Amino acid sequence: MASLKIPESHRLGLAKLRRLPDENIEVIVSALQHLPPHMPKKRDIMAAITPLVRNLTADDLERISETLFSLYCVRADADVSLPKFASDVSDALRDSGEKFTGDEFAQFKNRIEKLLSADQLSIASKALTLQVDHENAFCEAKVLTDVRPVFGTKVDDPPAGFVVTHTLKIGYHDAGLEHRDYYVALDEDDLTTLKSVIERAVKKAGSLISLMSKTGVRNFTTK
Repeated sequence: MASLKIPESHRLGLAKLRRLPDENIEVIVSALQHLPPHMPKKRDIMAAITPLVRNLTADDLERISETLFSLYCVRADADVSLPKFASDVSDALRDSGEKFTGDEFAQFKNRIEKLLSADQLSIASKALTLQVDHENAFCEAKVLTDVRPVFGTKVDDPPAGFVVTHTLKIGYHDAGLEHRDYYVALDEDDLTTLKSVIERAVKKAGSLISLMSKTGVRNFTTK
């Protein structure tokens, strides 16, 4: 895999993980291994480790959770072995300015391997990367509803009436992970059509989930 570039927030998280006592690491590893088998979120990791690691601030716990979540997702998308990935992460942290002796580097690499060794979380992270592996990924949506007055020939007179308009705002992340917004105008019929299309998609998903559940293969798209 190409050399890793670690964002500043994750460098801080890795530095925190480097300096934690061994007993804290063992507790975190155990918590990750016992996460439920569904697609993970940062809050799932934070909820699992917070009650068990009491010598860290809320900010530290959030930073560590976000770093671990990111590492599992990047690892799921990387076609390399876990030891190689742990070595790449350690190299990237050292290249960013973190100082290591030879023994410290080996110890940190081993620590990263342990933290990324939760099999169920690794598989669930792979499912997550497959689910969002699209050119554009949905982020949020909102319908903006307005009233527009209709004036007659004399604009000094009160409006002759009004129309109700809707604007569908869709927020998404593009292939470069940039957040973008897309706007489209809707009328009442369009809202009905959109509702029908969504309801149909939900029913199709339910039908497919029911069919696939008979195979015994795990469904990662629901908790």
